[in-house]
Amino acid sequence: MKKELYSIQELASLLGKSPGAVRQLIYRGHLPARRLGRTLYVSREDLEKALKPIGGKQRKEEGGLATQEQQEQKEQKEVSYE
Repeated sequence: MKKELYSIQELASLLGKSPGAVRQLIYRGHLPARRLGRTLYVSREDLEKALKPIGGKQRKEEGGLATQEQQEQKEQKEVSYE
């Protein structure tokens, strides 16, 4: 059975980020979260949506997550050739 809700600590471990970095993603609106008591949780569905590219463009433009490598690739494509 797949887990439906992830805590900040679990997401940090899963994504290879610090708990502070995960909180920043939530507070900046890049990753939807729900508060149960004093603890923030992110649903598996919201996490998958935030990590999934849409229409060939990265979710970062939509407020989701994108890796540094993906952002660099996008910037390289935008370079104009004169």
